[in-house]
Amino acid sequence: MTTNQIDEPTRAAIGTMIGLARAGRLAEARSSGKNALASVGDPGPVHAILGRMACESGDFDDGVHHLRIAIDALPREPAVRLDLAAALTQLQRFADVLDVLPIDLCRADPTLQMARFRGFAAQSLEDFEQAVEAYRIVVDAAPDDAGTWNNLGNAEEALGRFDDAIVSLQHAYRLDPASAPTRLNLAQSLGNAGRNHEALELLRNAAQDTPNDFQTQFELGRIATRLGDNKTALAAYEAAHRLDPAHADTLARLAAQKAVAWDVDGAVATYRRALELAPAMPEAHIGLAIMSEQQNDTAGLEQVAADARAAWVAPESQSFIDALVHRRHKRWEEALAAAQASGTEYEPIRRMQIIGEANDRLGRAEEAFAAYSEMNRLASEAPHGPLQLADLYRDQVDKTLAIMTQDWFAGWSPPAAKTPDEHSSPVFLCGFPRSGTTLLDTLLMGHPDVRVLEEKQAFPDVERAIGDVANLATMSEEQILSSRRDYWTAVNHLTDLPDDAMLIDKSPLYLNKVPAIHRLFTDARFILALRHPMDVVLSCFITNFRPNAAMANFLTLERTAQIYDASFRAFEEADRLLDLQVFPVVYERMVEDKDAELRPLFDWLGLDWNEVEGDHLATASKRGVITTASYAQVNEPIYRRSAGRWTKYRRQLEPVIPILAPWVERLGYSLDDPTKVPERGVIA
Repeated sequence: MTTNQIDEPTRAAIGTMIGLARAGRLAEARSSGKNALASVGDPGPVHAILGRMACESGDFDDGVHHLRIAIDALPREPAVRLDLAAALTQLQRFADVLDVLPIDLCRADPTLQMARFRGFAAQSLEDFEQAVEAYRIVVDAAPDDAGTWNNLGNAEEALGRFDDAIVSLQHAYRLDPASAPTRLNLAQSLGNAGRNHEALELLRNAAQDTPNDFQTQFELGRIATRLGDNKTALAAYEAAHRLDPAHADTLARLAAQKAVAWDVDGAVATYRRALELAPAMPEAHIGLAIMSEQQNDTAGLEQVAADARAAWVAPESQSFIDALVHRRHKRWEEALAAAQASGTEYEPIRRMQIIGEANDRLGRAEEAFAAYSEMNRLASEAPHGPLQLADLYRDQVDKTLAIMTQDWFAGWSPPAAKTPDEHSSPVFLCGFPRSGTTLLDTLLMGHPDVRVLEEKQAFPDVERAIGDVANLATMSEEQILSSRRDYWTAVNHLTDLPDDAMLIDKSPLYLNKVPAIHRLFTDARFILALRHPMDVVLSCFITNFRPNAAMANFLTLERTAQIYDASFRAFEEADRLLDLQVFPVVYERMVEDKDAELRPLFDWLGLDWNEVEGDHLATASKRGVITTASYAQVNEPIYRRSAGRWTKYRRQLEPVIPILAPWVERLGYSLDDPTKVPERGVIA
């Protein structure tokens, strides 16, 4: 707008307004302009200046009033449109902004400001297609505009165009690497595109650079959880909680990570704090219910259900909690109905597990197997790629099998003798998962002279330090002694181990670790838990394990059978080559007559036998949280219902019978006679 195009009275009125404004007398300037409107010949420019002055005074409604009149009078003045768009933006009247700034005018605007305003307004209205169109005008003309690249990426992200969003946000990040919001947006887009490892690395760096940024720590925790990196997730949520102690969602996520780390007391306390802030939060009520259920605390579980109902928790979440209560009381029809009503927003995998178990107990094998299959399908789709981890684990077992030859063992460097101050070698309790190892370790830990290390990281950490299995052959005496010292150091951090106590290190899939165990402890003894291979494979497939690399093999029936076959081949070959000290314990005989099955084991171990050792319920009640999938069963009287369960699912198991049939015969079981068990003390 130029003053040489307007008449003298209008020019004079504008001059007076500007003079007063420059003198800091803005209110007088606005009053002067309004008074002049009746006498000037061209009121459009006066309205334009009045509109801008009103906005500068914070009076955006009055500013919009004058600027709309100005636009009608001066439709080709871009500055007036921009002033009106800015005022409407301040008032969050975003639809009006789109009307004031049509896309054709945005394309013709050399300042690009119209397109920026239009893009922001469209994005605020969640009209992301129009936002992308406007932002593209800007970045095509000004490719160094980091802020608009960021906004464009966010709009593309909202449209689900994750690859496009990543490209745009990478442009923004390269132009302004110090921008914490841009880096965070890029990480979120990478995560949404399935590029979680890239997102995690970006967020790690962001957390180091801006450790006091809550949103960065929160997102780091979210992506780490998605990848199963629970240690990083726990630390990130702890940092986020320190930065915002009243953020209930952070507390619920932090509690879940504490639960993963088996910090039961910490998880419960954190869930309860979340509920103080958000009394109806479904995640916290469900988390508390799961914690109570895993502690076999039926009264506590019922109280959680009552508290959730009193807090008016959403019906679907309440139904899930009710399903846990019904399952605990073995009310299977009610458990099934409640689980089916619970929806899929929270705990969809556990929901399918309950549906499967309820149908199993009700004798509906086909429906149960379908539910268990869906449970595993959902688990297999986790972002950390459990099936890929399963393949890596299987490849490692196959590699160990391939390297285990007589010539390889014959070429090992000499073993390291036990030092005078060294504890007696551990006894290793192994056997495929779901073979009764948790029941067996519960019975063993009742003995006062025994300490059981239950699936802890003492040996796996040492094995990782050794590295490739091929390294076992060339280990020096000092390396072996050092690894043994590391093992005992880890053990002493995990349990109180008196000098005269027997350590029983239990982990079912030590079946695949025998060469490394024997390298460190040449006199190690092995308790081998056995159960009908068909029952074992079925039980692994229908159990909701945490899908680490080993357990992820149970997400498909074929993989379960294949890893069973590979694991027993590995153990059998190691036994043949190393002449191991092995004592088999047969699950079916243990549940039929535990005393008759276990007395010989106690004799073999050199432990006195008495009735206390046989009272597994007394021991289970004292051991606190049980960290295996058998947590519920070991707190029940010993039952026989799982023996021969596989026969109900014979049709579903047909595809894996060829893989398992040789082991059924070799271990002394039968496919035709489910009552047949191996003879005592004999592995066929």
